[in-house]
Amino acid sequence: MKFDKESIIYIVLIGAAMMYFMQQQPEPQPETTSPAAITETAAQEKAEKTGLTATPEVNKSEEAFSETLESIVLENELTEVTINPNTGTIAAFSLKEHFINSDKQENIVFFKDAEKGALSIDQSDWTLIKPAPQVKATADALSLTRNFTKGKQTFQVTQNWQLEDNYTIDYSASVKNTSDTDLLIPNLLVSAGNIKTLEEMTGSEVRIPSSYIDYRSKATVELVDEKVGDDSLPEASKESATMVSVSNKFFITILETSTPFAAGMIPHGTVTNYGVSGNYGTQIIKPSETKTFDLRFFAGSKELSRLIDFSEQDEELMHFTGIAPDVLSKLLIKALNMVQNFCGNYGIAIIALTILIRCLFWPITAKGTASMKKMQELAPLMKEIKEKYKDNQQLASTKTMELYKTHKVNPVGGCLPMLVQIPIFMAFYSGLDSAVQLRNVSFLWASDLAQPDVIATVMGLPIHPLVLIMAGLMLLQQKMMPSSGDPMQKNMMMMMPVIMIIFMYGMPSGLTLYMTISSVMGILQMLVTRKLGNKPQEAKKA
Repeated sequence: MKFDKESIIYIVLIGAAMMYFMQQQPEPQPETTSPAAITETAAQEKAEKTGLTATPEVNKSEEAFSETLESIVLENELTEVTINPNTGTIAAFSLKEHFINSDKQENIVFFKDAEKGALSIDQSDWTLIKPAPQVKATADALSLTRNFTKGKQTFQVTQNWQLEDNYTIDYSASVKNTSDTDLLIPNLLVSAGNIKTLEEMTGSEVRIPSSYIDYRSKATVELVDEKVGDDSLPEASKESATMVSVSNKFFITILETSTPFAAGMIPHGTVTNYGVSGNYGTQIIKPSETKTFDLRFFAGSKELSRLIDFSEQDEELMHFTGIAPDVLSKLLIKALNMVQNFCGNYGIAIIALTILIRCLFWPITAKGTASMKKMQELAPLMKEIKEKYKDNQQLASTKTMELYKTHKVNPVGGCLPMLVQIPIFMAFYSGLDSAVQLRNVSFLWASDLAQPDVIATVMGLPIHPLVLIMAGLMLLQQKMMPSSGDPMQKNMMMMMPVIMIIFMYGMPSGLTLYMTISSVMGILQMLVTRKLGNKPQEAKKA
């Protein structure tokens, strides 16, 4: 192959250019580890040596973390708690021993439709950033560490949940300032969660609504109860508090804090699904400083023994009706639980406790019956005095009192049994009406001792047999009682069964069961008293 002069010149120039550009390429450098990787490796090596988990450092690039983590479930014999690690809140709190209704197919679950999950920390203007949340979970405990940015500041939040007995969670929340300037959190709120009214929660009708938002004053240590209205929630309180709570008739959540909520409590939600948050107020955290808040949380049934176990002061959260002294209602509830532990059924326990109480007050009832019988015997003499001194009422009263004194009769003695039974009835009414233990407990034909017993509905009217049996027994008891001779008083007493039907119709069947057995015991006591009272006369005749 021949090359002319110009071809040789072009080949030389191209070769020279290629050699020049090849000399300009950088020599390959050995692989190096980035400063971030070095820091992470060193932290991991230190963690391995000390046996501790390295705390993830905040990514200074503030890159948002947008992945979705799966929910975590903590569980023990009483509860199943679902925690959302993306929000750091309890999303569901299931009560294994309590059900929506008597078929016992679906458990009571708190917080499913709550505006704020329980134990949530207000994160309205926080942005979750990398690295990914650190999650450490066991069967009954969870530790969650997340990194946030707020404006130009970065900080780290660590939350710890420890599931304990008695529907209780030990909880702590720590905020560490990882930025170079003071961290300002205007209102640090921790939510006690929401609770629905009993009607919304279970579909059961409730005679007397009982919806409360409560807090315990740090200054006075007194419980401040705020009833949820028909169309509005209570106003927020700025009074420093050591406890906030929400409850309906049978269920409750309580949030107690070792560091008082300095700025009080803030209600949230609606009148049918209401909640409350404790407000720690404005928090200023120095660079590298960590502030920790320790709390205890209760979410469960309003059982007196459980509330006392959680905190002795919290027994006030039972919210008895107030028609009887709380101490008497609590005493009867404690006695009922003791009897139930022995016999195994609340229906039988109510019967046994009623018999026991009637036996304890037997002497008073016997004296009352004897006094009424004496009054019956004196009725002709009293009528004679009334006719003889009809023109002088003062003298008639004096002669009547002399008659009582001569025959050693107390005119109000016959009222003693009734006077004794009234406070007992009121205490039973208040205690049994608030007793969640009776929910979904069947006895005889009653499917739920916390609801009226219904066997049929006639023209829209439910038939409650226990109330009707109680009224019939009361009528029989009135007919058996010695008459005082006063027609007006007799008519009033005969009206009592009718009044009791009106008053008791629609009451929980546990309460009407007590009244029915009490009437049976009243009749038996009257028969025994009569028989014992006739024995001396029969012996004398013999």
